[in-house]
Amino acid sequence: MLFGLRASRTGLALCSCVLLLVSGSALGSVESELAFHRGVIAFGEDETDEADRQFQIVLQEDPEDTVSLHYLGLIAQKRDDDAAALGYFDRALAIDPEDTNVMLDRGIALMDLGRMAEARAAFDQLTALEPDNARAHLFAGIVAYRVADYDAARPLLDKAAELDPSLRAQSRYFGGLADALRGNIAGAQAAFEEVASQSPATALGQSARDLRRQIEPRAAKQARRWELSVTTGFEYDSNPTILADFVSPNDDGRWIFLTRASYDIVDRDDAFVSIGMTTYLSTHFDQDEVDLQSYTGWVGGGYDLGFAWFGLRYDYSFTFIDLDDPFRHQHRITPTFTFIEGEWGATNVFYRYYNENFLRTPAGLSAALNRDGHRHVAGVRQLFFPNAPISFLTVSAHYERNDKDGTEWSYDGWELSAGAGIDFSHDIDLVVGYRFWYRYYDNKSLLSGPPAFSKRRRDKRHIVTVELGKDIGSHWRVAVSGAFNWNGSNVRFYDYDRQVGGLYVTYAF
Repeated sequence: MLFGLRASRTGLALCSCVLLLVSGSALGSVESELAFHRGVIAFGEDETDEADRQFQIVLQEDPEDTVSLHYLGLIAQKRDDDAAALGYFDRALAIDPEDTNVMLDRGIALMDLGRMAEARAAFDQLTALEPDNARAHLFAGIVAYRVADYDAARPLLDKAAELDPSLRAQSRYFGGLADALRGNIAGAQAAFEEVASQSPATALGQSARDLRRQIEPRAAKQARRWELSVTTGFEYDSNPTILADFVSPNDDGRWIFLTRASYDIVDRDDAFVSIGMTTYLSTHFDQDEVDLQSYTGWVGGGYDLGFAWFGLRYDYSFTFIDLDDPFRHQHRITPTFTFIEGEWGATNVFYRYYNENFLRTPAGLSAALNRDGHRHVAGVRQLFFPNAPISFLTVSAHYERNDKDGTEWSYDGWELSAGAGIDFSHDIDLVVGYRFWYRYYDNKSLLSGPPAFSKRRRDKRHIVTVELGKDIGSHWRVAVSGAFNWNGSNVRFYDYDRQVGGLYVTYAF
């Protein structure tokens, strides 16, 4: 739960305390009335156990004392027991259905329980009954934001700030979150700037300052349609030729040079179309026969369908090996559907189609080693966006089918993966990942070796990746990374390990 919501509830509880005192105490026996006032004092001093005990005494004499029921609900909310709080609020409203203070707190309890449709209905009813109720508009806007109805959230939040200026910081904060997720980065930046400057010492202000810092690069990029970055670095590779241990592979180092560029042809809230280009160059210190030069151009776009974002992208890449020897053409088409789940996550359903044509086939090798053909990948990825310092968590699974002209490379397979990102202070971040895939090859391997010469290849691969990076200003980034691969196969030639580590410097224009 966002801490801003808890801060709102704390303020609401204090406000409710005053409102309940004004509304009057239980009108029963002297003992009951004394218990009521003792409960109010204990509640104000945050002595929840004592307050609970006193209000229970009141209810023993008068089970329909709605004020005590309301207080008991607020006590349960302070204890983060929203189910119990909802029970008390429902009892109070069954006695007095028009108590708008209880209606408001009941809506908050429903929201905290994740019952968003009911919470939204409760706040809609309350704003209809009391059009000038600022807190009702605030929480109606928050619940609209949490169900990803960002267009509805913003006017409700703005109305809350208009009705009660003391709620402006919270309204602007959640309005900024809604703007960011709608793609209005400039609006979000302005909102977070205001909250950070008006409430610098509060948790809300500190969070707004952190969010403003995170979106500053995006805000600068949104002001223009193009992006360009250049990366150079040094890598150590324990097995650049990807050969099995028994072949005695040699390790090597290399310099890499990478550029990325893109341009937004269409940039709207509900649609976008972009084109881009990526180039990659590696120069090895010793094994220059595996130097690579690759060029990839792409065009992609997306459209908001209302229930999900539909995306479509086409990539074409051409690769040289040994820098001047044509190696491979590759075409890739990727349609996706992305379902946004409010503030906490997103589900991405994807399919990729590859068409590959390898141009570098050594003379004299069997046609079974021909790698030309098609590849199909279909899967789903779930993203989670927890509270700081964890920026994201992801899990995914996909099925893969590889159809090659040669018999050596055709297979069925599947892959599972997981990853996480962590943001530290001083603009330092850590991204870690793990992948496991299994491939079941269709045919007997030519390289299975004596005595059988007939093994159908089975590969299991574990991959662990780690990257630690630091942003320096708004343009520079330095990173150190590692990728650790263990490929286990029942065909010895394909049984190998490969570990790669690198140090990189990037400049983003």
